[in-house]
Amino acid sequence: MNRHQTAVAAEAFAAGVFAQAGCSVFVQYGANQPGYDLMVSNGANAMHVSVKGSSNGGWLLTAKDKNGTYQQAFDEWLTRNKDYIFCLVQFYDKNAGGMVKVGTMPTMYLATGDEIGTELKRHWFGKEMSLSLYEHYAPTRGKYKGEVMGMPEAWRMGEERIRALMSKRAESCNPSNSSSAAG
Repeated sequence: MNRHQTAVAAEAFAAGVFAQAGCSVFVQYGANQPGYDLMVSNGANAMHVSVKGSSNGGWLLTAKDKNGTYQQAFDEWLTRNKDYIFCLVQFYDKNAGGMVKVGTMPTMYLATGDEIGTELKRHWFGKEMSLSLYEHYAPTRGKYKGEVMGMPEAWRMGEERIRALMSKRAESCNPSNSSSAAG
């Protein structure tokens, strides 16, 4: 699949899984819309979802400016994206050594921008920054030989993860009832 096909397929799979979980799904019209690709609602809560597809085992989240640092690029990305939900769709099957077969599900993850930021820092063992997130990566040489980077199992997309993020989104959008009770 080329980049365009990967992006289209990722968005379609994401919309399908959200719909299968009982959510209403609204798609932004037009290519490369800023911010988010889908708005997902369970009737009571809604969240903007940015869908990122990959066919090589990882997701490049942003690039650094010519004169900037990776840390600056990471900080800017996190500032812009901390409030979004990301659906990461992976079409590469490491066990098969190639693409998932046509008609089968890709691996899918849901994470907040903040969770991705924390994971990126953990992926690189606090030693340096990268702007890529990997589903599974185990360097075979160099200073990280023997280390393993992988996606948290808790991010796997499913009904439970969708409900958890919807609840989390509702909590962050609504002021706590305890502050009004104290008044």
